[in-house]
Amino acid sequence: MEGYEITATGLVAHSGWTPELWEAAGHEIARYQKGLMWLIGDWLNAGDREGYVERGKLAEACQRFGIAYDSAAQATRVSAAFESCTRVQDLSWKHHQEVANHPHAAALLEWAAETGATVKQLREEKQCRSMAAAPTPT
Repeated sequence: MEGYEITATGLVAHSGWTPELWEAAGHEIARYQKGLMWLIGDWLNAGDREGYVERGKLAEACQRFGIAYDSAAQATRVSAAFESCTRVQDLSWKHHQEVANHPHAAALLEWAAETGATVKQLREEKQCRSMAAAPTPT
C-alpha cells in the first residue's frame, strides 16, 4: 500500500504517513495476525494433498521454510478439522483449536459466537458438555 510497506522484518512508514494510513496498516496487520495459523495450516495441508510435503516429513518442510514445528503441527491439525466454509470468522483460531476434532465442535463454536465467549469460557463449556454427555456408571 502507498505510504507504508510490510516487510519480512517489520513495517516501513514512507513519507506522507497519515492517521488514515496508520489505521489502514493496523487493519491489514490484524487481518494477517488473525489468519496466519489458518494460512500455515491450509498451505501445509495443500502441500500434503498434492504430494509437495512427503508423508511424515512435516519437520523437514518446517525447517526448509523456517516455521516452528509445533506451530505447524497445530495449524495443520486445526485447519484439517475445519473446512474454510465452516470456520467462524467472528472467532479466533484459538477458539477453533480448542474444539478441533470434538464431536460437537460446530455447536460449541456457534455457542461461543452467540455469547461472545473467550477461549477459556469455551473450554469450560466444552468440559461441561462432555461431562453431561458422559455415561453414568452403573
